Amino acid sequence: MNYKNLIENIDSVIFSISRTGRFLYISPAVEKLVGFSQSQVKGQPYFYSPGHKKRKDRFSAFEELIHPAHRRDVLTRIKRALKNHSDYSATYKIMGTGGYKWVYEQGRYTQNSGSEPRIDSILFDAHNSIAQSLVNQVVSKIPCLLNTSRDLNHLYRLIHESIGSILDLSNFYIALINPNRDVIRFPYNVSVLTEENEQPMDDFYIRHDSAFFSITAHIIETGRSILIKHAEYRSMLEEKEKMILGTPAKVFMGVPLTVDGTTIGAMATQSYTDENYFTRDDLDLFNQISGPIASAIHCKMASSACSPA
Repeated sequence: MNYKNLIENIDSVIFSISRTGRFLYISPAVEKLVGFSQSQVKGQPYFYSPGHKKRKDRFSAFEELIHPAHRRDVLTRIKRALKNHSDYSATYKIMGTGGYKWVYEQGRYTQNSGSEPRIDSILFDAHNSIAQSLVNQVVSKIPCLLNTSRDLNHLYRLIHESIGSILDLSNFYIALINPNRDVIRFPYNVSVLTEENEQPMDDFYIRHDSAFFSITAHIIETGRSILIKHAEYRSMLEEKEKMILGTPAKVFMGVPLTVDGTTIGAMATQSYTDENYFTRDDLDLFNQISGPIASAIHCKMASSACSPA
């Protein structure tokens, strides 16, 4: 049987790396997954070694394609397999031809008689199944979060932790609009920019004649989610003849929190370092979990209002 012909024509990526981490072989399917050809990747490193120089003009190292939030874990697993002569597996996001996508990688340490030790691995595009599984994972936890939370602040923290288990939310906030719909409060805010990491932001008073533009107010007023990069945000501000409010991010992602057709607030995240950190698929995930989260917050607010002081 012609195994080489089989390997080079399946959709999954088959590869072998040496004990120093260089690709000995990689199947042609790599180009469909990440946009680099078989010849561009073969001979290059999976991970950087001391003294290796990054190249911006071509493929430099496979680790560069792994989402920053997952990179350390994946590299730890594969290096441990090389050191301990063991198997490994990893689920992570990789920069594909259409943005970050979920993949599953599984490998085995191999050393045949007379040949160099290596790891043989297979990489599956598992984006659709993993993305939906993550949504179900968060949504199924929300009733429990509502029941176990001591108060609203505790619920916000539990929501953050739950979503943070599937998305990197180093920067995250929840915003709520008051009944008169003229003031937005930020009862929960976690940011890498603040020394105390978790602290509320100042209230925002909605004034359409203000010189500043609030993207949070925009989400609440329109009831629409948004994923926007810095350049697009700048263009939006110029068009509206407004000034930016807060520290500009490389990419911003926010969704409305809606209960029975009424938007009660928004939740958002952003990255100050990588404009590709969040994708349309992440926005879709955010949208799918926003409804149950909004309902949980609304329910907790109602029960808190009825509780004795």
